Amino acid sequence: MNQVTTRMKHETKFNVVMIFFMAIFLSLTMSLAMVLIHVGPVDDWMSMWLGDFLIGFVVAFPVSLIVLPVVVMFANKIVGVDDDAPPHID
Repeated sequence: MNQVTTRMKHETKFNVVMIFFMAIFLSLTMSLAMVLIHVGPVDDWMSMWLGDFLIGFVVAFPVSLIVLPVVVMFANKIVGVDDDAPPHID
C-alpha cells in the first residue's frame, strides 16, 4: 500500500472518530439546554434529556458524516486553502 493511500485511510478514520465525539458532545449539551429551557428542572428532566440526546445523536452523527466534505470546502474557500489540499485539523 502506498503512502498516499495509507494517509487517506488515516484521515478517513480520523474524520469518523472526530465526528462521532463531536456528535456526542454537541447532542449532550444542546439537548440539555433545550430540555431545561422548555420544561425546566422538573422531576424527570434527566430521562427527558437522555431521550432527547439519543434522538439528537442518531440524527447528528450521519448528517455530520454527509456534510463534512461541504463544510471543509467552504472553510477552505474562506481561509484561502487550495481545494486539492487535504483538510488538516490540529
